[in-house]
Amino acid sequence: MIHYFTGTGNSYFIASQLATSLNLSLHALKEGPVEDRDPVVGIVFPVYFGDAPDFVTDALEGLTFPGTPYLFAVATSGTSFGAAFQSIDNALQKKGQHLAFAAHLAMVANSTPAVRQHIAYAYEKLVTAEKALPQLVQKIKDRTSDRSLIKGSLMASFFRTSLGKSLGRRWFRLGVDAARCVKCGLCVRLCPVGNLSLGMDAVHMGKTCTYCLACLHACPKQAITIRERHILKEDQYHHPNVPFTGR
Repeated sequence: MIHYFTGTGNSYFIASQLATSLNLSLHALKEGPVEDRDPVVGIVFPVYFGDAPDFVTDALEGLTFPGTPYLFAVATSGTSFGAAFQSIDNALQKKGQHLAFAAHLAMVANSTPAVRQHIAYAYEKLVTAEKALPQLVQKIKDRTSDRSLIKGSLMASFFRTSLGKSLGRRWFRLGVDAARCVKCGLCVRLCPVGNLSLGMDAVHMGKTCTYCLACLHACPKQAITIRERHILKEDQYHHPNVPFTGR
């Protein structure tokens, strides 16, 4: 089984391609705990703040792996992977397991609207990532053992501190423009942590955001704001092969 977490579709695309090539089933971590009896188990996720999202490491604690499966992880991000695999490995070790293999794929970063507009997304990264999949699949089929990417990161260490978490929340602070919100409910359905709810006037945002930014990029009216700014329609991103309604 391949367990995945996705915001704007990059990790879902990779997970679905790997599942097809390896003849494994897909499991969205937001769907809750499962028992995975497959001899090969994958974890695919994006990198936030130089680390694996807390939602992912927390969700792994709810999974059960009878026996000793071959465990691999694939991280997607715009640039580096930081301490992402170290965090995944630590979560697995609490369950008596460990990562045998880790790989990183550079893809389009969905966080760019926090700093600028009129973005020319690097879609060529998606082509490069897809071309890397056959070699990645073969390594998994060969049960490759390579833990070289399991290491720490100064960035991740900083964002784990109270100051780092506070700065991260301020940098990516999301809001709702009630005047634009039409209460279609798409963002509520997409939110993996149930942080959004439909109110009388507009969508209400809670305090458990995991910063996947799916709501920001999916809103048809650009009613979700980031740092008190509206995202431009042209800057809303999702993986070209993964519409928000298809995962």
